[in-house]
Amino acid sequence: MTTTSGSLKPVHLTDDALVTFTQPNQLGVSTFHDSGFMPITETTIGSNGQTHFFLQYDSTGTLQFGPQGPASATYSSLHYREFAYTGPAATFGHAADGTPTLTGVHDAIQVLAGDLIPGQGHLKFNPDGSISGQVNVTAKIGGAGPVIGQQDIAVQHAATDIGFTAKGGMTLSGGTSTATFIPHF
Repeated sequence: MTTTSGSLKPVHLTDDALVTFTQPNQLGVSTFHDSGFMPITETTIGSNGQTHFFLQYDSTGTLQFGPQGPASATYSSLHYREFAYTGPAATFGHAADGTPTLTGVHDAIQVLAGDLIPGQGHLKFNPDGSISGQVNVTAKIGGAGPVIGQQDIAVQHAATDIGFTAKGGMTLSGGTSTATFIPHF
C-alpha cells in the first residue's frame, strides 16, 4: 500500500460542511468559519463493509472577494479528529439551517487528530463555480503525543456541491477530495 515516495495511497473523502462568513471589508476581505464531517469512502481503504472512518473538523480563515464574488480562501486554523466505528454506515447531511449532521454512529474511537500546518491551507473559487485547493494537516495517533506524519488533503467541490442557507451561509455536500498520509518516520 506504500508508494515509492513513502506516502500511502490516497483515500477518498466527501464533505458535509457549513461555512459562515462576515461581510467583506472595504478591501474585499472577510473572515470565515468552516465546520463539518468528511466521511472516508470505504472502498479506498479496503474495508470489510463494517469498519468506517470519518473526519470531524473545525476551521477559520480569511475569504478574499473579487468582482464576481468569493475568489480565494486562506485557512488560519484547522483542527480535525479522525474516528473509526463498526456497524452500518452512518448518515451524513445537513439540518434545515445548514448545520452538518451525523446519525447512526455508535462507540466511535478517535484514531488520529491534528492541526493545520501553518501556511498550507488555500482554496480557490473557480470560474465554473467549483472550489479546489490544498489543505495540509499534522497527524497524531489518538490526538496525543508526537506528530507521526501529515495528511495532505486535495479539496475538490463541483458547483453542484455548493448550497446556500437563509442566513447567508454556504453548505458543502459531497465532493471528490482525497487525503494522502505521509509518515514522518
